[in-house]
Amino acid sequence: MIVYSFLILICIFLQIFCKKNRKIFFNLTIIMLFLVSAFRYNVGTDYEHYGNIFQWVLNGYDVYVESGFKILNIFVQRVLNMDVIAVYFISSLIIIISFAKSIKENVSSQYWFIGIFIFIGSGIYFASFNLIRQYIAIAIIVAGMPLLIKRRYIKYSILVLIASTFHTSVLIVEFFIVFLIVFRNKKNTKILWYIYIVSILCMIIDIRNIFNIFSMIIPDRWLWYLNSDFLLEKNTSAILKQIVPNITIIFLLRKRRCILKHNINADVYILGYFMFVIITNCFFGVLLLLRLSNYFDFYLIYCVPLIIEFWRYKENKRLTMWIFILYYLLLTIVTIFIMNGHGVMPYRTIWS
Repeated sequence: MIVYSFLILICIFLQIFCKKNRKIFFNLTIIMLFLVSAFRYNVGTDYEHYGNIFQWVLNGYDVYVESGFKILNIFVQRVLNMDVIAVYFISSLIIIISFAKSIKENVSSQYWFIGIFIFIGSGIYFASFNLIRQYIAIAIIVAGMPLLIKRRYIKYSILVLIASTFHTSVLIVEFFIVFLIVFRNKKNTKILWYIYIVSILCMIIDIRNIFNIFSMIIPDRWLWYLNSDFLLEKNTSAILKQIVPNITIIFLLRKRRCILKHNINADVYILGYFMFVIITNCFFGVLLLLRLSNYFDFYLIYCVPLIIEFWRYKENKRLTMWIFILYYLLLTIVTIFIMNGHGVMPYRTIWS
């Protein structure tokens, strides 16, 4: 807990004292985030599993491993001639650099602090310790954001296919591309409101039963999930995590036209975060299904500055920013420090 608390405090400290040179703040914070991630040892519930995958690939066992991640392991073994620690190092490098680059490109420098803070506080950073393959896939689509913004949908679609070699579930982003083409920069938001209302109704219905109906077409390697705690257990208290995202998306949808007048790219961020809220509303409390939302939760990093910038007076901007900071600080304390989400505590290094 001390290491993570130090990261958060340093992040705030650098924001206060590096206002005149935000690049120093940004680079120092990113370096610290990378070092903590890259040199962790046995941190994350799936940490040992990736060590097993490394051994399976090394010994030529006939087990399913996504081709992209398998190539990464082979590269570490045969080219670098190193052990599995290099896999964690390289994956951390890919993930942190991708998010850092995206924040620099899509967020105004005055909001780099809140962007990095949400990256940590929303759980994205801690989840990357655990779901390595999925977050390498996410890092790839995050890095491709300029293609999405410039409407180069075919190239972005190809990038998603490349990302799927690390985690197949990233293919859900292909549906988002179609969704974005249909609704991007459209003034009428009625259909979006209808979709949102349906997602609220899905919070009442147990949507998990659908998976049993379609079990015949689910690949064999995923069938065990149907009887796992990841799908069978439902944490109803997770509805508390839905309050702020739902308030946020309601605000963004209501003020969408006004926001678009000042930022033509804002619709990509708003619709991306809309997808996150819809998925988490439909599947709230079911860990397995909520993992699909990981491909869209990072859009909040770009949406919060839009909300802050919406207000005319500095007092309102400052108040809005601190509301988000306090909320995600509280969320980190509860989900990480108390509940030990993603199994990231206690923190150890490879030298421990």
